[in-house]
Amino acid sequence: MSDGHITGDIRSSAGLKGTVVTAEELFYNTPCRRRALKYPADEMNRIADVVIRYAIHNPTVSFTMRRCGSGNDFRTTGDGDQFKVIASLHGSNAAKNLISLDRDHQKLFYSLKGCMARPSASCTAPSLQSKQNRQKIFYLFINNRSVECAQLKQALDVVFAAQNTFSTFIMLSLQVGCAYRHRIILLSFTLFRSSENEADLCPFVIYTLYS
Repeated sequence: MSDGHITGDIRSSAGLKGTVVTAEELFYNTPCRRRALKYPADEMNRIADVVIRYAIHNPTVSFTMRRCGSGNDFRTTGDGDQFKVIASLHGSNAAKNLISLDRDHQKLFYSLKGCMARPSASCTAPSLQSKQNRQKIFYLFINNRSVECAQLKQALDVVFAAQNTFSTFIMLSLQVGCAYRHRIILLSFTLFRSSENEADLCPFVIYTLYS
C-alpha cells in the first residue's frame, strides 16, 4: 500500500489465519515528522501504544506484536477476558480491583461499556505513588475508534477530585447513534454510590445534550 492504493499484485501466501499488519518506511512523505522521532524506540513505543489500546478494546481478538528480527513483544489470548488482557499488557497492579462499566441510554442514543480501577482515597500511599509516577491510564473509544479527548479526561479528574478519590486506570467505549454523533455536547459527569461503602463509588456518563 502507498498513499492508500495497492502498489503490487495480490498473491497467495501461507500463514496463520488472521490479519498481519507490517509497517515499513513510516512517514516516507513527511520527513520532518520522521525527524521528530530521533530513536527507533520512540517510534516503537507509539506504535505499541495504539496496538495496546485496540487489544484492550477487542479482548475477543488475539493481538501479537513483534519487532523485525525479534520475538513477540506481547501477545493476547483473544479469549474475551478483558481484565486478563489488561493484566498481561499493563501488569497485575493495573488490573487490581477493576470494575466493569455498562450503561445504555436509548433516549439519548448512546451506550457505554468499559472498566476502571476501583477509586481509592487520594491520600493513600498507592494513590500518592501513582500520582508521583504519573501512572494514570485513560483510554477512550467512540464508535470503536481510539480518540483523545482532553475535556472528557479533565471532567473525570474534576469528579474524582470532588470526592477526594483517584483511579489509576479508566477505559471507556462509547457507541453513539450515527444520526447524532456530530451533535453531542458533554455537560457533566456524576458519581453515585452503589452502597453505603465509600469504596463503591462508580463513575458513569449521565448527562448529554443534543442541539
